[in-house]
Amino acid sequence: MDRYLSRTVFGADFAGAKTLTGSYSLKNASEIGFKEDWLQTAIAENVELVLGPCREGNFIPQDEEWRFWKREVAIKEAGGISIDVLLVSEFGRLGIIETKLFHNPEARRAVVVQAIEYAIHLSISDLPNETPRTAEGQPFVELDDVRDKIQEPLIIIAGDQLDPRAVKLSKCRAR
Repeated sequence: MDRYLSRTVFGADFAGAKTLTGSYSLKNASEIGFKEDWLQTAIAENVELVLGPCREGNFIPQDEEWRFWKREVAIKEAGGISIDVLLVSEFGRLGIIETKLFHNPEARRAVVVQAIEYAIHLSISDLPNETPRTAEGQPFVELDDVRDKIQEPLIIIAGDQLDPRAVKLSKCRAR
């Protein structure tokens, strides 16, 4: 059974469209040639792609502001494995984003363990020296706030389609 997590997957502009009937079908990333790099770039440019479903599921507050911080953040203690996309909230909470496309066998197995391993081994020394900046050039969040929240990450596995068994894990969140 295929399951998609968010009710909002894409947007469309129908201006000038003659007919819509039979014009659309649901495709996964492999079927249309997308690579994980495309998904990582899309998340970096619009963090709400992954945060919107988290807000909808009450995993984060509706009004908490988040920013993209960096891609491919190497974790030294874990042998240099890299977090695909790193986000940070206005309160210093980190968002660890692991991207997997469904045709990748890890999407069905090791991806959950991989994301948890990132959270376990991530240390303040692995993070960039500066946090993202506001439009006015000020730090979006202080590194001390990140240091205080480093053990409370938001872990997100983002993909074009996820195994329903992995989706069940999202219901088992700690409070």
